[in-house]
Amino acid sequence: KEQVSGRRKGKSESYEIVCIGEGGRRIPIIAAASPIFGADGHFGGSFGVLTDITQRKWVEEELKKHRDHLDELVKERTAELTAAIEQLHREITERKRVEGALRESEEKYRSLVERANDGIAIAQDALLKYVNQRLTAMTGYTVEEMINTPFADYIFPGELATVAERYERRMAGEDVTPVYETALRHKDGRRIEVEFNVGMTTYQEKPASLAFVRDITARKQAEEEIRKYTAALEEARNNLELRVEERTKELQEAQEKLLAAERLAVLGQFSGNISHELRNPLGVIDSSVYYLKTKLKDTDPKVTQHLDRIGENVRHSTTIIESLRNLTRVQEPRKVRLDLVAVVDDAFLTSRVPRSVELVREMPEERLFVDGDPEQLRMTFKNIVRNAIDAMGGQGTLTLRTQIAKEGQFAQVAFKDTGPGIAPENLGKIFQPLFSTKVTGLGFGLSICQRIVEQHSGTIEAQSEPGQGATFIVRLPLLP
Repeated sequence: KEQVSGRRKGKSESYEIVCIGEGGRRIPIIAAASPIFGADGHFGGSFGVLTDITQRKWVEEELKKHRDHLDELVKERTAELTAAIEQLHREITERKRVEGALRESEEKYRSLVERANDGIAIAQDALLKYVNQRLTAMTGYTVEEMINTPFADYIFPGELATVAERYERRMAGEDVTPVYETALRHKDGRRIEVEFNVGMTTYQEKPASLAFVRDITARKQAEEEIRKYTAALEEARNNLELRVEERTKELQEAQEKLLAAERLAVLGQFSGNISHELRNPLGVIDSSVYYLKTKLKDTDPKVTQHLDRIGENVRHSTTIIESLRNLTRVQEPRKVRLDLVAVVDDAFLTSRVPRSVELVREMPEERLFVDGDPEQLRMTFKNIVRNAIDAMGGQGTLTLRTQIAKEGQFAQVAFKDTGPGIAPENLGKIFQPLFSTKVTGLGFGLSICQRIVEQHSGTIEAQSEPGQGATFIVRLPLLP
């Protein structure tokens, strides 16, 4: 009752409701209602447009589900990464604690005991003079197999040159970095990632190299896992942002199409109402102008000029009404198999092209067949040609290029002019109803073209750079 009362006051409304369909199915609807007043100004009723927004609601719900799912994945990966980092932190903390405890031991045992949980080796004259049990367990050999053998036998191929070079420099008294990563060769041939901590000592009263060898395989694996989790987290974040952006764009496009459909529906209802109301008075005015011109043949030229101006504006008003009706009542195309190149040629030949406009045709030798309505497509192409001629001021070069596009799935027609181009701020508006940059333009032509092309399961787009002309591209599904 409140809504009806509002419409009695001239108020139009748009609101969401839920209808119950067959089987009790709930159908979300957008209702747009406007009042109808008679010629005497009294409220005569309401007319409304109901739009099913089930698809939009479904898209919004799917987007929420995907976003929630991705949030869960990010939380899981973050928890795993945090656990790995905490484990690594505990290992580092444990290492520092052990190293601190070993430093507190007696000086004469420090070189051997402070890293007793690591492999320990003493090398002299490039031969192993001492190895502990940890090192033998690490390499798979026994103490007896390793004593008095070249340490080079246990270095993994590819690492020997670096290890030998540092050993020789250290024995020569040079200051060499004591801690570095390298690899040992296990008895079975596999690679063992280790960290050397090497210094000088005395063994049997002769200089020797003391090496503490730590197996860092677990640390390497943890670092690799952290790297993988970090990469996965970054990828998940990027994918999430990308999918949110894509879904947002899809929703925006769906909303824009829905709003456009609602506007066209209201516009169609409006045009149907005013068409009848305006055409009759305009016809009377046009007939009266004709009658007056026949009766006032020798009258003042200014009178004749004003009568011509009235007639011209009557015809212009009629054109506006027809364009408005055409926009909202584009019929379903009567599709037949047709040669697109022939339709393009026919559209150009039947257009009024000035001699000052040079035509460049780039057509393929083979015929391109599409499923379409020849009259509607011809009207679309003629409209684009007329717009190009108007944009060039009646002179310039118009290039028509027909080809196969999109990996052989579409036939493409491109209309390129040499006019001033389309301003960037207008490029996204040119297909909107009632938008025109022409002084006398109505803003319906390209809107009708877009509706026709879309009813043919095709696309139309405009490309332009200011000062370099504009190109309109129409793509239609290609028949075999």
